Amino acid sequence: MATARCLYIFVSLQILGQSFSCPEECNCITTTAFCGIETGKILRQIPAPLPTNLSILNILTTQITKIEENSFADQIFLQQLVLNGSLLINVSEGAFNNLYNLHVLMLAGSPLEVLPVGVLDTLVNLKQLYLINNHLTKIEQGLFDNLTNLEELYLYRNKLQTLPVGIFDHLGCLTKLHLGRNILRVLPAKIFDKLRNLQILRLYENRLSDIPSGIFDKLLNLTELLLNHNNITNLSSDAFSQLQYMEKLTLYQNRLVELPPRIFHNLPNLRKLLLYSNELVQVPVSTFGKMEKLGELLLYNNQLVTLPDNVFSNLTHLELLALDWNKIAMLSKNTFSGLNGLQNLLLHNNQLSILSEDIFSHVQQLRCLSLYSNQLYSLSGNIFNNLNNLQYIRLDQNRLQNVPQGLFDFLPSIKQVHLYNNIWNCDCWISYLKNWTLENQEKVIKPNEIICNTPVDFYGQLILTLQDNQLSCNSSLHSFPLTSPVTKTTQLTTNSTSPTNNTSKMEAYLQTTNGTIEQQRSECTTQSETLQTWNATDASIQGATELTPITREDTSTETMSYTTRDDPSSASVISSNSAIGTSTDEGIFHNRIKNNSGNQGLSKIPYKIFFFSYIFLVAIQLCFIIIVLYILFVIRKRLLRQTIVTTPVVLLRLSEGAQDATE
Repeated sequence: MATARCLYIFVSLQILGQSFSCPEECNCITTTAFCGIETGKILRQIPAPLPTNLSILNILTTQITKIEENSFADQIFLQQLVLNGSLLINVSEGAFNNLYNLHVLMLAGSPLEVLPVGVLDTLVNLKQLYLINNHLTKIEQGLFDNLTNLEELYLYRNKLQTLPVGIFDHLGCLTKLHLGRNILRVLPAKIFDKLRNLQILRLYENRLSDIPSGIFDKLLNLTELLLNHNNITNLSSDAFSQLQYMEKLTLYQNRLVELPPRIFHNLPNLRKLLLYSNELVQVPVSTFGKMEKLGELLLYNNQLVTLPDNVFSNLTHLELLALDWNKIAMLSKNTFSGLNGLQNLLLHNNQLSILSEDIFSHVQQLRCLSLYSNQLYSLSGNIFNNLNNLQYIRLDQNRLQNVPQGLFDFLPSIKQVHLYNNIWNCDCWISYLKNWTLENQEKVIKPNEIICNTPVDFYGQLILTLQDNQLSCNSSLHSFPLTSPVTKTTQLTTNSTSPTNNTSKMEAYLQTTNGTIEQQRSECTTQSETLQTWNATDASIQGATELTPITREDTSTETMSYTTRDDPSSASVISSNSAIGTSTDEGIFHNRIKNNSGNQGLSKIPYKIFFFSYIFLVAIQLCFIIIVLYILFVIRKRLLRQTIVTTPVVLLRLSEGAQDATE
């Protein structure tokens, strides 16, 4: 009896000793052990003996190349095993024997290329498996067959090229599958059919070019599908038709040229749809079904030229719509119909030249409107009416010459306005912009960069520094139809100021305008991260202008730009304005010049005479410079000839003197 008691005590002491023993390569705290670089020791094999009561074992940054059979056979209570950062290239089939209670296994950051079939068979209670950032080139058929309780499988950042048919068929409990950052080119048609509980599927950053029809049809519980950064060129119209619980879908950074009709129908729970950085040239009107929960739609950096009416009418709760960095030249008044909850609308870096008066009538909850880096040359007086929640607006880097009277007066919530880098014409019609800017300098961004482009007298001058008595619409000298620097010179006329002074200003203006416009265009291309540039052509701008005639019947809503306005205080001007009717901006400019002064055509004659005289004088100076250069060339040539003749004689005499001395 005493012998048995002594034996019991001895065995108990041995067990306790093993339970609390900790190798010198590890730091052990109760049931957790950290082994590897943290202890200052370099591990080349699995440390032993380890405490038998461990529940968490982390082996980090080692030089282990192989995991031998039964390396963890004594760790029957182990629940989490992490091997991250090693030289592992071989895992024995019985490496994880006896780890029946293991819930989390991570093999990461190693050159491991393949795992043998059966190595995971004893991990029947495994919940999470991380095989990440390795060099896995293939997954053997049957590798996961015994992991019937697995919930999360991470295979990202490997070198997988294919997936065996049926590789996931025994993972009925799987809720998350991460296959991103591999080199997968093709997916078997029924690869996901048995994953009925899958909620998150990540396939981004592969080389997929085609998505088989019906491949996602059995994933009825899927909430997140990431397909971005692939080479997908087309999708079937029913690709996502069964994913009614989908909340997030990413398709950006692919090669999609078109979207099939009804592709985004039957997605009532979708909240985020990312389609940017493709090659889309159009969006069919039937693209989007009823998606009352969709909050973000990103379509920027595509090749869109226009959008059909009511294309977004089913997206009643959309808050962010990004259409920037496209080639959109025209938008109809019903483009944004149905977007009752829209708060952020991004239209910058397009080719918009004009906007209809009621373009924003359907987006009365708008808070942020971005229109910078377009070709806008005019705005309607009522374009921002009813936008009581608008806080931020960007109109910079366009071709605006002036703005209508009262444009910003009905924006009670406005906080920031960007107006710099436009081609402002500082005549009497600029008074409203100047006065509003002075009264709201805390809201105007970069007010010191809002400068006059025309007339010549005020070129480069801050609008804020102008005096009201300087602004006139009667003086033809201040009239530049701002189409291009070349056309500006043909419509200059004179006034009572000195011809010489005006001409010098005009020359400085002509020399710097081309550089200024090119600088503005270059600045347009620096507004966003990882993006493509575009160049608006004169043809597209002109086409957009012709498609949208500008009416002048209602002075409260008239479009103001590319014109030099008459003095609004003049009764004759008011009557002439009402008689103009519908015309283009350029026609309005010429008609108003004609109505203002009968002898204005004659006033151009002195300027033309002076202009051609100036050219004649420059030509004479050029001829004089050429003659002087020719004379200098002839004189230099003769001097060189004289030098060539005399030099040999001198050399000859020196040689004769030297010969006499030697004799």
